[in-house]
Amino acid sequence: MSLIKKNKQRRQRRELRVRSAIKSKTGLPRISVFRSLNYIYGQLINDNEGNTISSCSSLELKNLTGDKKTNSKKCWPGTCKKSIKSGNI
Repeated sequence: MSLIKKNKQRRQRRELRVRSAIKSKTGLPRISVFRSLNYIYGQLINDNEGNTISSCSSLELKNLTGDKKTNSKKCWPGTCKKSIKSGNI
């Protein structure tokens, strides 16, 4: 088995292990965060139904200055407000 294939399998096992633990223990949505070189993206995911409740990215917000850490702190209240307005949480 090639090293790439082995690493892919390990990552998939890890994802399944984490998701199953979250799914079985709580009924709460899962937070998925992706941090690119320039921006940060986040999603609230309902694993029971298999859909995305709400999402937010630093691209959507205007007049952001500073590093990604401060930008992410400004991004998450927007995600929470969206999900509360839609009535999913």
